[in-house]
Amino acid sequence: MTIHEKLEELKREISQTELYSKERGKLSAPALDLVARAYRELPVDEADAVRREILEVLRSE
Repeated sequence: MTIHEKLEELKREISQTELYSKERGKLSAPALDLVARAYRELPVDEADAVRREILEVLRSE
């Protein structure tokens, strides 16, 4: 799988994941897992894009 394909896969998962935990008042565990996975599987710039995407989704909610 190419870097672009992995990035797109993670971005798709963002749209299917509950990103905010109301009980904890923080990012949900699945959202944190997506960010951690991005930094493990992608170069830093692309992983930063995943993190920014999550933050944008949270701001829009």
